[in-house]
Amino acid sequence: MALPVLQNIEKSAETNVLWPPVADALGTFIRRRAAGADGYELTWRLIHGWEAVSSVLTGAVTTRLRQLEGGGQAFLKSLGARAIRTNLGRADLH
Repeated sequence: MALPVLQNIEKSAETNVLWPPVADALGTFIRRRAAGADGYELTWRLIHGWEAVSSVLTGAVTTRLRQLEGGGQAFLKSLGARAIRTNLGRADLH
């Protein structure tokens, strides 16, 4: 079986249109699927893709928070307070 041509994915990775870690994970998954990899390996390749997306989005959010006034500390504190209230089942922390 011939391997698929991934020039759009590779071009996206090179030009940062599609974030390189995501493009790499997607490209590897497509290549391994075309090569007849078993379901177990393909599942792990998809998990790797999900991890790449999570890592890239975490980096993007962190970068955006650093650009906010005060490094995003006020936003993070309010977010943390809401998370604690939700986890403790309380309407108010005071």
